[in-house]
Amino acid sequence: MSGARNDCCSSPLPPVVTGGYAPEGTYEVNGGPKTCKSPTFSSTRGIIDLYDAFGYFPQMLQGADRLAASLEAMAQEEWFTTDTTEMKAAYQTFGQEAEPAKHVGSLWKLVKAAREKYPDAHGWAGFGLCWGGKVVALASGPDTPFKASIQGRPGRVAREDAEKISIPHICLAASTDNEEGGVDAYAEVFSQERRIGHVETYGTMFHGWMGARANLEDEANAKKFERG
Repeated sequence: MSGARNDCCSSPLPPVVTGGYAPEGTYEVNGGPKTCKSPTFSSTRGIIDLYDAFGYFPQMLQGADRLAASLEAMAQEEWFTTDTTEMKAAYQTFGQEAEPAKHVGSLWKLVKAAREKYPDAHGWAGFGLCWGGKVVALASGPDTPFKASIQGRPGRVAREDAEKISIPHICLAASTDNEEGGVDAYAEVFSQERRIGHVETYGTMFHGWMGARANLEDEANAKKFERG
């Protein structure tokens, strides 16, 4: 992912690359699964970024790079292989093998490993898209290792998840993400006293607008991708 920027608060990010994006950073094994990290971890903040069911797509990597550039740290976990054949096989049984609750422990393990490897990063946040967002939400309850967490175009949004979240949390949704009322339930829960949360719906966007299905050649999608 992209490197740390000391002037991130005063300098705008570069425009979104609409095609042929070349991700920065390196891949490594950190706490088990293969991860992708930004070139430098000189910041006191870090982010664990979980992708959606489609894995390391250019749109996802570009989004992670932009977060790294603005917040100065990024680590992204890979839960499935990027080999096309194996990825298809994994996706066919995704509902069983990737049940979000099963991966909360792996996420906490990654945070622990990242803390040990990058001791200067004292505060860590979790960010996830769709399936990854569900895992992050489940990992944001009592005793969470995160200081804050974010779900982008969330999947399987449920009131009980929001009720257990114990840290500041952001949910960025498309209008279609609220078909079963989960996004409205999040907003209701976060409106309660002593809750710190923000829910925003991108009414003109579709479910995949922030991740692997983002059409960055479409000006409207690119603008919402950049804002998110």
